[in-house]
Amino acid sequence: MELTAPPIKRQKVLHDAENVNGNDCIRFLPESVVLNILSYLPTKFVVQTSVVSKDWRYLWTFIPRLDFDDELFRIHRKKNKKQIENPKFVDFVSKVMKVQDEARYVERFRLRWSHFDMSLVKEWINVTVGKNLKELDLDLRNNASVVKLPYAIGLPLCMFNSDSLVSMKLKLFNCELIVLPTSICLNKLKKLHLEGVRFSGDGAIQKLLSGCPILESLEMVGCQIYDQKVVEITHPSLRNLCVRHIYLPRNSVIKISNLDLLFFKYTVMECNMKNNFIYSLSSLTNAYFEVHLQPCGSYSRKRYNECFNNARRLFSGLSSIRSLTLPESTLQMLSLGQNLLESLPCFYNLSKLMLTSLRKRDYFQPRIGAVIMEDGQEVPTELLCLEGLVLNHLKEVTISCFWGTEVELEFLKLILRKASALQKLIISETNDSWKRTEISRKMAMFEKASASCTISVL
Repeated sequence: MELTAPPIKRQKVLHDAENVNGNDCIRFLPESVVLNILSYLPTKFVVQTSVVSKDWRYLWTFIPRLDFDDELFRIHRKKNKKQIENPKFVDFVSKVMKVQDEARYVERFRLRWSHFDMSLVKEWINVTVGKNLKELDLDLRNNASVVKLPYAIGLPLCMFNSDSLVSMKLKLFNCELIVLPTSICLNKLKKLHLEGVRFSGDGAIQKLLSGCPILESLEMVGCQIYDQKVVEITHPSLRNLCVRHIYLPRNSVIKISNLDLLFFKYTVMECNMKNNFIYSLSSLTNAYFEVHLQPCGSYSRKRYNECFNNARRLFSGLSSIRSLTLPESTLQMLSLGQNLLESLPCFYNLSKLMLTSLRKRDYFQPRIGAVIMEDGQEVPTELLCLEGLVLNHLKEVTISCFWGTEVELEFLKLILRKASALQKLIISETNDSWKRTEISRKMAMFEKASASCTISVL
């Protein structure tokens, strides 16, 4: 398919409704609607629409969004299930970008490329950033082997000095360190997503954040930071922060503080918690706190206590939250803590608590599942640490992955008995209709501290 630029004078792309066949419904749509629909498709498919009719020949050139994915150009072999790189991808992107040289505006540029050529990546980015680009999404992978590239990646300078970029997503898998420019000026950037990025140099993260004066959302996933003793994540305009599995050298620490956050999502391996510090986030309203244990790790009582103490220290920075989500792995870890209520901070403003099921206990066989006798009745040890819980401000509880086991029902009974202000209890992901009915029947007999509380089993 030959890719050519449109005539200088733009022709009317779509015919009037009265001049087309009634069976060709798409031509009845306004041109702006058609362009909007096409803008959500990968560029490969958009360009293919040029063969629909003469009126559509140049339609693709007016789409302000470019989406290139080398997966769509790969040759699949069914016998060995291996994918073969197709050289047509580079040729296709180069031709489209040549046409874009004449465009005045590019709203979004997405590039997903394995075995990438950085010289071409720079060339294409330079073209788009110069067209008042608002969204940049790079997904670069070195899939030739598990060995990282032997050189540092120098990203185009225009990426870090733009007056138009609003959103940037950068994914670098199996790649070497990136080199940040000495000057960073992204005055309009509001969203920044970094995944698999490997930073080096003292103050690299601080330099990047300081160059984004109105940044509102930051997501860091699987990033590695070298040559920096203290990594500080602090920004006056940041409202949403997601930190998932940040890897640091053994003697380095990461500090999260002085933020006017509204939402905070935190995921960490327990072995890395000791290097993480969360200081008082007074404006925080919504938090997700997840701790992963080693899947096949052997945990002694000493290590359990160390894990719990690290989590307790991190929780102290979240005491002002109003909504808290605790996934199953975090609940399992907390269930091992000694003197849980005395150790954790008081969440005086908490009004919404979302939990997952307690049914998986693979990592906690030494304690979970054991029972003791109290007043002649067997009491699961997971519930002992919660009996003194004060939930006077709790208004809503959502529990997912609920199977209706005895331990889960006893936990709900405790919540209902303690939460005097509870307004709504939602239990979801029970696929068996008979089980839903049975759970509803049992919970109807539970004592409720709040007479206005409604229970929904979905």
